[in-house]
Amino acid sequence: MLQHRTLQANYGHCKDGQAEKIDDKFILNWNGDIVNRYTSYKLEGLTLSGVPLDQYTIIYPCDTKTKTETGEYIKYAHEIQRYIGRRCGYVLEIRPDTDDPKDREILVGKTNRTESLALYAGEDAPKQLDYGVAIRNNKILIVSGGLFSLSSACKNFNGILTGLSTPAMDALKDSRATLANKAIPQSAGEYRFMTYNVLYENWATGGVIPPEVEIRKELISYLILSYSPDVVALQETFDNWHNQLSELIEDEYAFVCPKRSDGEVNRSPLAYKKDKLTLLDSGYIDIDAVVTNNRRVITWARFEDQNTKNHFFVLGTHWNPHSEDEKLDQSNLMGEYIKNLQTEYNLPVVAMGDFNSVPSNQSYQTFRSVSGLEKVSNTNGVDHIFYSNAFIAVAQGWESENCARSASDHFPVWIDMNLE
Repeated sequence: MLQHRTLQANYGHCKDGQAEKIDDKFILNWNGDIVNRYTSYKLEGLTLSGVPLDQYTIIYPCDTKTKTETGEYIKYAHEIQRYIGRRCGYVLEIRPDTDDPKDREILVGKTNRTESLALYAGEDAPKQLDYGVAIRNNKILIVSGGLFSLSSACKNFNGILTGLSTPAMDALKDSRATLANKAIPQSAGEYRFMTYNVLYENWATGGVIPPEVEIRKELISYLILSYSPDVVALQETFDNWHNQLSELIEDEYAFVCPKRSDGEVNRSPLAYKKDKLTLLDSGYIDIDAVVTNNRRVITWARFEDQNTKNHFFVLGTHWNPHSEDEKLDQSNLMGEYIKNLQTEYNLPVVAMGDFNSVPSNQSYQTFRSVSGLEKVSNTNGVDHIFYSNAFIAVAQGWESENCARSASDHFPVWIDMNLE
């Protein structure tokens, strides 16, 4: 065990033999005792399967998509180190999972260790928003469905340390909880459609939303996979979103026009359930008067239902929020395009996206008039789902629970419909 003075630089100055108050319940005595109102015991006696906790090493994963993601895992490894240091007086070593395995390790997240890989590949694998602690082969696993919920997993482990009534941790068992706080409504119709602005990665608005895609991708993928729309229109999927979101939902979804012809990422793609729909045709139309960093487009697709053989069009877009004149031009252009589709194909149409318009805006009214799509979903903002008369809405709403307020500055808007 490292000397207690090692803690002084990180946890405050305290001479040997003195006590430092940590919070309202705990007092750390640098002679090696932990005392609360329920119990007290010697720190040196804290063990798991008879092995002192100070013989453990904290391990974090290195095989991540980005350096930012690796950095977040390192941050949480230090959080575990800090919890143990404060509660137990041990300063454990932190190492990457590229190091050779040791017998005694605390594994933070999905490492390359056999115990981690088996758990995350098994039936008990944590889903998005799940978090907890597991014991495998005398190794302690801090498990979660992603980086967002990993914070709760670390706090959960700290709670376990806090609640110990004896120095032996042998009674430590697997625990699992979820940050999801509300049931997701199951689809009530033949088709479910969703539009979702996921907030680009370089935003600088502040607030409770983490800027990193690496953290928010757990929340976004949870909401998409849980709602399971047949088609979802996404907005603000800049490069990092394109690189990271697709692999989380690709088992169920395929993307329409994920890349532009110039090689740039399409920031307003569609994604569809590939086991239910067949993509017959697709493309995109540039709608920026001047090419901007967002490269605003209308992404369109013609689908066939693999079971009923129904055909329909879906369009997704993201109108300009900064220029009313340009937004009006975009509403006319998109309206005319939809009108021509209906004339040529006589098929049902769904048009979704962030229109940056409320019903009182001229651009909103113009689009409904020109396109002929008089039906529209309920909404509490600028995200709408317009649809032709062949569709009948049976349920609709937007998701503001289940950590949606930390996922983006927009809520996902959804609608369930039957096709006549």
